[in-house]
Amino acid sequence: MDAMLLGIGALVTACLLAVLAVFLVARLFRKVEQGKALIVSKMRKVDVTFTGQVVLPALHKAEVMDISVKTI
Repeated sequence: MDAMLLGIGALVTACLLAVLAVFLVARLFRKVEQGKALIVSKMRKVDVTFTGQVVLPALHKAEVMDISVKTI
């Protein structure tokens, strides 16, 4: 009986941690609309993406740049 409760507790804990991880990634994911680029400055390199990327506020600096073609 104790082993079964321990197994159920471990399963519930693993499910809660998985849901927490998915929620955290969803909150930190920055999406970029069409015609813009996301520039993420990391510790040693700079990444440019046109779709989206996970940005960690304490470690990364993110800027959005307009890259659409403008007519005069």
